[in-house]
Amino acid sequence: MSHTNPEIYAVPDAERAGAIVYWRLSGTVDALKLTEAWQDAGLADALLPETPTPDAALRRAVYEQKARRRLVRKLPNGKGWAIVEEKIEGDDLAYAVGLRVTLNKIGRVALHADEDKSDLASVQVIGGEIVNAFDQHLDHFSASDISAWLVHFAAKCGAVSLRERGGIYFVPRDTLPYWRKAVAAIASASDHSCYEIPALKSDEAVDAILDAVMREAQSATDAMADELETGELQARALCNREEQCTAILAKLKQYEALLGRNMGTLTARVDDLKADIAIAALAVGEI
Repeated sequence: MSHTNPEIYAVPDAERAGAIVYWRLSGTVDALKLTEAWQDAGLADALLPETPTPDAALRRAVYEQKARRRLVRKLPNGKGWAIVEEKIEGDDLAYAVGLRVTLNKIGRVALHADEDKSDLASVQVIGGEIVNAFDQHLDHFSASDISAWLVHFAAKCGAVSLRERGGIYFVPRDTLPYWRKAVAAIASASDHSCYEIPALKSDEAVDAILDAVMREAQSATDAMADELETGELQARALCNREEQCTAILAKLKQYEALLGRNMGTLTARVDDLKADIAIAALAVGEI
């Protein structure tokens, strides 16, 4: 569910910078239900998360079989998984691969049991559970899928993380309606909860938001400057970094207007980096 309490925070919109948002995720989300809720909200399908790949679905299905005496191991060729049974034999431990699980050429689960080493009845149960779980994971998003996607979507809304390790984000006033439509769609299709706290234009709030914006821009700028210094970036990568600089500059200007604070020194640094990248791109093109 989505939680807002405008009656408790009766503050004129002009005094709001935006909202502080965070979420609590529980369970999985049916991809079809989310798509229907998303479309009903009038949001673009291109912004929806991609469903898990067969490899990801298989990994999740296999790991659900882990138990105290049952191990899950990646096969040496990296193309599947082994269910390894651990047994106590006297004062020692013995291990046997009960089941190998791979994907066939059409992306379906293939089960391979060693009849000489396996309890076939047990293997059949485990194999059936893996196949069923695999089908479920193919069209369901895990909580970690949705969490990563919410971070990405928040960035699309011009949000910034208020903590270096993430978890709490500030969404600007102008894009807040868009954010609300998205989280309402998620809430209607799942048991996930997204929370919102109005952020006022107090000195403390502005300082915290400004620090987050500058920290984000500084980190991205430092990373690109280090990459540029190596001299290893090719034309396409340089073009991508130039676009990143343009996006950073746009975000800095957006927050300058929103918060009424100037970030001229940082803006100048990004401008200089963008110019250096453009020069490097020209040099690569001439080689």
